[in-house]
Amino acid sequence: MTKSVSAAALAQEKKWTRFPVSDVRARSTEPTISDYFKIKRGIATGDNGYFILSAEEIENLILAHPASLGHVRLAESYFRFAISQRPRQPDAYHNLGAALAMQGRYDEAEDFLRTYLRLSPPGKPEPPARLGLLHVDQGRYAEAIPLLRRALALDPRFPLVRKDLVQALRKRAAELEARGGRQEAAALVREAADLVVHDPGGPAGRQDR
Repeated sequence: MTKSVSAAALAQEKKWTRFPVSDVRARSTEPTISDYFKIKRGIATGDNGYFILSAEEIENLILAHPASLGHVRLAESYFRFAISQRPRQPDAYHNLGAALAMQGRYDEAEDFLRTYLRLSPPGKPEPPARLGLLHVDQGRYAEAIPLLRRALALDPRFPLVRKDLVQALRKRAAELEARGGRQEAAALVREAADLVVHDPGGPAGRQDR
Protein backbone atom coordinates (compact mmCIF):
# COMPACT_ATOMS: atom_id res chain seq x y z
CA MET A 1 0.00 0.00 0.00
CA THR A 2 1.33 3.43 -0.89
CA LYS A 3 0.09 6.92 -0.20
CA SER A 4 1.33 10.34 -1.26
CA VAL A 5 1.80 12.74 1.66
CA SER A 6 2.92 16.31 1.21
CA ALA A 7 6.12 17.60 2.77
CA ALA A 8 4.10 20.21 4.67
CA ALA A 9 1.96 17.48 6.27
CA LEU A 10 5.04 15.44 7.20
CA ALA A 11 6.61 18.50 8.81
CA GLN A 12 3.66 18.75 11.22
CA GLU A 13 3.37 15.02 11.91
CA LYS A 14 5.42 13.58 14.79
CA LYS A 15 4.67 9.94 13.94
CA TRP A 16 5.30 9.10 10.29
CA THR A 17 4.65 5.39 10.87
CA ARG A 18 0.90 6.14 10.86
CA PHE A 19 1.18 6.43 7.07
CA PRO A 20 0.12 4.95 4.70
CA VAL A 21 -2.71 3.31 6.71
CA SER A 22 -4.03 6.58 8.17
CA ASP A 23 -4.78 9.92 6.58
CA VAL A 24 -3.27 13.28 7.46
CA ARG A 25 -4.49 14.45 10.85
CA ALA A 26 -7.15 17.14 10.88
CA ARG A 27 -5.94 20.32 12.57
CA SER A 28 -8.15 21.98 15.18
CA THR A 29 -7.96 25.47 16.60
CA GLU A 30 -9.70 24.38 19.81
CA PRO A 31 -7.51 24.11 22.94
CA THR A 32 -6.54 20.67 24.20
CA ILE A 33 -5.63 19.33 27.65
CA SER A 34 -1.99 20.15 27.01
CA ASP A 35 -2.99 23.82 26.71
CA TYR A 36 -4.05 23.70 30.37
CA PHE A 37 -1.60 21.25 31.92
CA LYS A 38 2.09 21.00 31.08
CA ILE A 39 2.79 17.31 31.65
CA LYS A 40 6.43 16.34 32.14
CA ARG A 41 5.85 12.58 32.37
CA GLY A 42 3.08 10.00 32.04
CA ILE A 43 -0.19 10.52 33.89
CA ALA A 44 -0.43 7.10 35.52
CA THR A 45 3.20 6.01 35.71
CA GLY A 46 6.51 7.44 36.82
CA ASP A 47 7.04 10.56 38.88
CA ASN A 48 4.18 12.73 37.66
CA GLY A 49 5.20 16.37 37.55
CA TYR A 50 2.34 18.51 36.31
CA PHE A 51 2.61 22.28 36.09
CA ILE A 52 -0.74 23.97 35.82
CA LEU A 53 -1.09 27.28 34.00
CA SER A 54 -1.67 30.48 35.93
CA ALA A 55 -5.24 31.54 36.67
CA GLU A 56 -4.89 34.41 34.18
CA GLU A 57 -3.72 32.11 31.39
CA ILE A 58 -6.58 29.69 32.09
CA GLU A 59 -9.14 32.49 32.14
CA ASN A 60 -7.86 33.81 28.82
CA LEU A 61 -8.14 30.35 27.24
CA ILE A 62 -11.69 29.83 28.51
CA LEU A 63 -12.78 33.31 27.40
CA ALA A 64 -11.39 32.60 23.94
CA HIS A 65 -13.01 29.14 23.80
CA PRO A 66 -16.12 29.00 26.07
CA ALA A 67 -16.60 25.29 25.36
CA SER A 68 -13.10 24.48 26.55
CA LEU A 69 -14.18 23.91 30.16
CA GLY A 70 -14.85 20.38 28.94
CA HIS A 71 -11.09 19.91 28.61
CA VAL A 72 -10.66 20.74 32.29
CA ARG A 73 -13.30 18.15 33.16
CA LEU A 74 -11.49 15.61 30.98
CA ALA A 75 -8.24 16.45 32.77
CA GLU A 76 -10.08 15.89 36.05
CA SER A 77 -10.93 12.34 34.98
CA TYR A 78 -7.30 11.69 34.01
CA PHE A 79 -6.05 12.88 37.39
CA ARG A 80 -8.60 10.70 39.19
CA PHE A 81 -7.29 7.74 37.19
CA ALA A 82 -3.71 8.70 38.11
CA ILE A 83 -4.65 8.63 41.80
CA SER A 84 -6.30 5.23 41.43
CA GLN A 85 -3.07 3.86 39.94
CA ARG A 86 -0.62 5.57 42.31
CA PRO A 87 -2.49 6.64 45.46
CA ARG A 88 0.70 7.63 47.31
CA GLN A 89 1.91 9.97 44.54
CA PRO A 90 1.18 13.54 45.73
CA ASP A 91 1.36 15.41 42.41
CA ALA A 92 -1.85 13.98 40.99
CA TYR A 93 -3.73 15.20 44.09
CA HIS A 94 -2.37 18.68 43.45
CA ASN A 95 -3.55 18.66 39.86
CA LEU A 96 -6.95 17.22 40.64
CA GLY A 97 -7.40 19.91 43.30
CA ALA A 98 -6.40 22.55 40.76
CA ALA A 99 -8.80 21.18 38.13
CA LEU A 100 -11.66 21.22 40.64
CA ALA A 101 -10.82 24.75 41.78
CA MET A 102 -10.92 25.91 38.13
CA GLN A 103 -14.53 24.75 38.06
CA GLY A 104 -15.37 26.59 41.28
CA ARG A 105 -15.65 23.31 43.23
CA TYR A 106 -13.62 24.64 46.15
CA ASP A 107 -14.77 22.24 48.85
CA GLU A 108 -13.81 19.22 46.74
CA ALA A 109 -10.54 20.89 45.76
CA GLU A 110 -9.69 21.46 49.42
CA ASP A 111 -9.93 17.73 50.21
CA PHE A 112 -7.41 16.83 47.51
CA LEU A 113 -5.06 19.70 48.30
CA ARG A 114 -5.03 18.60 51.95
CA THR A 115 -4.01 15.11 50.81
CA TYR A 116 -1.35 16.69 48.58
CA LEU A 117 -0.01 18.49 51.64
CA ARG A 118 -0.08 15.34 53.78
CA LEU A 119 1.75 13.16 51.24
CA SER A 120 4.39 15.71 50.22
CA PRO A 121 7.83 16.10 51.84
CA PRO A 122 7.69 18.68 54.67
CA GLY A 123 10.37 20.86 53.09
CA LYS A 124 8.42 21.67 49.93
CA PRO A 125 6.79 25.14 49.85
CA GLU A 126 4.28 24.28 47.12
CA PRO A 127 1.84 22.09 49.15
CA PRO A 128 1.07 24.59 51.95
CA ALA A 129 1.11 27.37 49.36
CA ARG A 130 -1.58 25.78 47.20
CA LEU A 131 -3.92 25.10 50.10
CA GLY A 132 -3.33 28.59 51.48
CA LEU A 133 -4.03 30.20 48.10
CA LEU A 134 -7.28 28.24 47.87
CA HIS A 135 -8.34 29.55 51.29
CA VAL A 136 -7.65 33.10 50.13
CA ASP A 137 -9.96 32.50 47.15
CA GLN A 138 -12.55 31.17 49.62
CA GLY A 139 -12.20 34.24 51.84
CA ARG A 140 -10.96 32.05 54.73
CA TYR A 141 -8.09 34.34 55.66
CA ALA A 142 -7.48 33.07 59.20
CA GLU A 143 -6.83 29.56 57.81
CA ALA A 144 -4.81 30.82 54.85
CA ILE A 145 -2.32 32.87 56.88
CA PRO A 146 -0.40 30.06 58.71
CA LEU A 147 -0.17 28.00 55.51
CA LEU A 148 1.16 30.93 53.48
CA ARG A 149 3.57 31.88 56.26
CA ARG A 150 4.93 28.34 56.21
CA ALA A 151 5.32 28.35 52.41
CA LEU A 152 7.07 31.72 52.43
CA ALA A 153 9.44 30.61 55.19
CA LEU A 154 10.45 27.68 52.99
CA ASP A 155 10.83 29.86 49.89
CA PRO A 156 11.09 33.65 50.51
CA ARG A 157 11.17 34.23 46.74
CA PHE A 158 7.68 32.81 46.13
CA PRO A 159 6.04 35.99 44.73
CA LEU A 160 2.47 34.70 44.46
CA VAL A 161 2.55 33.49 48.07
CA ARG A 162 3.93 36.80 49.32
CA LYS A 163 1.26 38.75 47.42
CA ASP A 164 -1.61 36.61 48.72
CA LEU A 165 -0.22 36.54 52.27
CA VAL A 166 -0.18 40.34 52.28
CA GLN A 167 -3.77 40.31 51.06
CA ALA A 168 -4.85 37.72 53.64
CA LEU A 169 -3.19 39.64 56.49
CA ARG A 170 -4.92 42.88 55.52
CA LYS A 171 -8.30 41.21 55.05
CA ARG A 172 -8.01 39.37 58.37
CA ALA A 173 -6.97 42.61 60.07
CA ALA A 174 -10.12 44.27 58.75
CA GLU A 175 -12.23 41.41 60.11
CA LEU A 176 -10.61 41.69 63.54
CA GLU A 177 -10.92 45.47 63.55
CA ALA A 178 -14.63 45.16 62.89
CA ARG A 179 -14.93 42.88 65.94
CA GLY A 180 -12.95 45.17 68.19
CA GLY A 181 -9.66 43.28 68.03
CA ARG A 182 -7.61 46.38 67.30
CA GLN A 183 -4.33 45.21 68.81
CA GLU A 184 -4.24 41.95 66.88
CA ALA A 185 -5.39 43.73 63.72
CA ALA A 186 -2.58 46.27 64.03
CA ALA A 187 -0.01 43.46 64.35
CA LEU A 188 -1.25 41.87 61.13
CA VAL A 189 -1.13 45.19 59.30
CA ARG A 190 2.48 45.66 60.41
CA GLU A 191 3.36 42.15 59.26
CA ALA A 192 1.84 42.86 55.85
CA ALA A 193 3.81 46.12 55.57
CA ASP A 194 7.05 44.32 56.48
CA LEU A 195 6.43 41.71 53.79
CA VAL A 196 6.06 44.45 51.19
CA VAL A 197 9.16 46.33 52.35
CA HIS A 198 11.35 43.22 52.54
CA ASP A 199 10.19 41.62 49.30
CA PRO A 200 13.34 40.10 47.66
CA GLY A 201 11.76 40.76 44.27
CA GLY A 202 10.77 44.35 45.08
CA PRO A 203 12.83 47.51 44.55
CA ALA A 204 14.44 47.37 48.00
CA GLY A 205 15.29 43.69 47.65
CA ARG A 206 16.88 44.20 44.25
CA GLN A 207 19.03 47.07 45.59
CA ASP A 208 20.39 44.82 48.36
CA ARG A 209 21.72 42.28 45.84
